[in-house]
Amino acid sequence: MGGDDPNVNYFYDYAPLTMKQVKLTVYPTQTIYVFQRGGVQLTVTFTTPAFGHFFPTESWNLHALPLTYITFEVESIDQKPHHVEIYFDITGEAVVSSDTTEVVGSTVVVNDTVYHSVGNVQQNPVNVVTDRINWGYLYVAIPQSNGTSSGVFYATKSRSYFMSGLPVPNADGVADTLQASVQQSLVVAASWDLGVVKEPVSTHLTLLYDHLQGINYFGTQMIPLWKHYFSNVSYLLQALPYSTIKPVCDELDDGIVQQLYTVGGANYSSIASLAWRQTLGGLQAVYNPLLNTSWIFLKEISSCGCVSTVDVMFPASPLLLWSDPEVLRQIILPIFDYANNQTYKYGFKINYTYAFAPHHLGYWPICNLPPSGQENMPIEETANLILMVAAIVQRQSNNITWLAPYWHILDQWANYLMANLPDQNCSCAQMTSEDCSSTTSTWLPRYDVVVGVGILGMAAFGSLLDIKGDKLEAESFIARAQFFVKWWMDHGINTDDMAAHYRLNFRHNGWSLKYNLVYQRILGLKNMFPDEVFCAEGVWYDSHMRRCGVDLDGPSNFTKIDWEMWAAAMGNETHFQTITNKVYYFANHTRSRVPLTDWYYTETCSITGFVARPVVGGFFARMLTFQNQPVCT
Repeated sequence: MGGDDPNVNYFYDYAPLTMKQVKLTVYPTQTIYVFQRGGVQLTVTFTTPAFGHFFPTESWNLHALPLTYITFEVESIDQKPHHVEIYFDITGEAVVSSDTTEVVGSTVVVNDTVYHSVGNVQQNPVNVVTDRINWGYLYVAIPQSNGTSSGVFYATKSRSYFMSGLPVPNADGVADTLQASVQQSLVVAASWDLGVVKEPVSTHLTLLYDHLQGINYFGTQMIPLWKHYFSNVSYLLQALPYSTIKPVCDELDDGIVQQLYTVGGANYSSIASLAWRQTLGGLQAVYNPLLNTSWIFLKEISSCGCVSTVDVMFPASPLLLWSDPEVLRQIILPIFDYANNQTYKYGFKINYTYAFAPHHLGYWPICNLPPSGQENMPIEETANLILMVAAIVQRQSNNITWLAPYWHILDQWANYLMANLPDQNCSCAQMTSEDCSSTTSTWLPRYDVVVGVGILGMAAFGSLLDIKGDKLEAESFIARAQFFVKWWMDHGINTDDMAAHYRLNFRHNGWSLKYNLVYQRILGLKNMFPDEVFCAEGVWYDSHMRRCGVDLDGPSNFTKIDWEMWAAAMGNETHFQTITNKVYYFANHTRSRVPLTDWYYTETCSITGFVARPVVGGFFARMLTFQNQPVCT
């Protein structure tokens, strides 16, 4: 994300004169770098099979694979032959939460592939809360061939060998406990002597991660879903080799990019592609041994490490709804079992008694949160879950059979919304996902955007009741929601400024992004917020653009990138492109060298906080609304 920081030195250790990066292309499942120097071009392609949809075959059914291929291709660009050697290494720091933790390295050969691994000496999978991985094993799988050598070494040793013109020594089988530290890092290293190169020549390796266990759900450890089908990484790689999966990723990228470009143009296609792997990378699919099925858990990366945070899955939901709503359904199921007091089956009984929806399940990778530990956002999380359920049902041919155990919960939640909207009993301070904004803390009880999503949650529940056949109750919820929309508009309109728009808060002027209203357009809810609301808001946002985007609300000087793209998606084409182009500019020009942040300053293009979070799945909201745009005059 962004360009180089001129104040930072990026050259380390034994690095020679570097090749110049001349091109970078980001696709949904692949990133391609092109480097040139001395008449040689090196293309490095990182390919991660993040399918985004369940990919059933006769033997497995996965939405992603726990591996990344790295392909190296070299060729002469001056019509002259060149002798080319390639060096690669990855440190043991990738498998531990502390850079001084002891790691172990080992090597085995299976058929014609060498598997090198590194892992924590003291394995204690999914039993300690951590935002960084601290268990499992990272594998580097390298096909054996002439001129290829590899092993597990101290970094100083392998790098000095290569810089001295020697190949990395081959390791036929080692198991040494070594200290992974800044001074003496342990690495898996490989080198390839490609000989004299004129025409394109390529080679590749595979990075695989075996977590051993995927999640701890109230006392039951659940294995990663892929381990249900394959007992170890070598079986996985033999069953699904590079030659099979790489073309699948190529085809998937072509299809996704074409659809993104058709709907939103080049800039939209670029930023949405950037968001794809970041979103899916925040998911852990597991095998539930009690139910004999798969579940998926979502990690709130970098902000708190929470498990399956509802107001993180909600902004991520558009990508999942567009790619495969079954993925989102399987993310929601563990939350529903928790709220339905089913955790005793897994070994740890929780008595969830709140009348509204939970916020999260625990702290990664342990689900064990009592209700008293919840970070309650009653109206917002309740409406979020109902809206996601309605969207899943709608995109799965109105199938509601899976909701049979949960109707009483949904009914309770919907009645909670009705009793507390639009403003009757909200004198209590309710947190929202905008708790990062200091401006909301005073006005949370009457925060327009929270009331707006609550109203849509009621209407969505009405649509579910209609599918269920409870027509009278459905009409009651929808009619009440429509009444609340009128109240919201009457009390939220701000006509004191140059142009009409809707307030930040019912008791104060100001403004904010009304991003949550996009779900009306995603679901196609009829006779709710009229087009004039979406059009007025779009005009207001367009008139308040800064260099890198539009603020989250009037008093702020920062924004949330997911909510920006939701606000863009609920507008007409002009409003959509205005915000999208600013987000593209930010991602292309920021000096913050981090995975895509969702919280940044709109004038300086610098990060405020949060990195690598799956919320950027919200970029795909436009794919769900482009055929249902407001008509603005």
